[in-house]
Amino acid sequence: NMLVHLPASQVRQILMNFENLPRINANIKNVEMLTPTSDGAIRMRVESQFCALFVCLDYRWVQKVNILSSGDIETRFDPALSDFREGWVRYKLLSEGEQTRLITDAVLVPNFWFPPLIGPVLIKNKLRSEALETATGIEAATPRMMRVASRKKGRS
Repeated sequence: NMLVHLPASQVRQILMNFENLPRINANIKNVEMLTPTSDGAIRMRVESQFCALFVCLDYRWVQKVNILSSGDIETRFDPALSDFREGWVRYKLLSEGEQTRLITDAVLVPNFWFPPLIGPVLIKNKLRSEALETATGIEAATPRMMRVASRKKGRS
């Protein structure tokens, strides 16, 4: 749950500019757009890195993105094409004047092993820091990302 110092429409536009996600979160290494689903949903392959203490893991997943009627952005991982047995992330954007309350909920069940006693604590702390990095990256990358999104919109 973070406060982003931008209007919700800009935050949503930045989050939906998928190819630029590595610019707002350095742990996302690559985003590759895939063929949309038969119902027109957006699909993408994401490659990322998770580093905690002295261990770094590279992992990937394929996700389907839906814009819900509420305006929330929801992603669902395809376990057959991912390093996760289960995964979903929901971004809720609430307008607070010229700012946006960005609430991120996620369930991630990796296919890889973490030490049982410290693994869940490391993952929870890492996900919190990732969310903060993403919010900070949204604010920092706004002018550049808005220009890129506008150019793409103008081409279609």
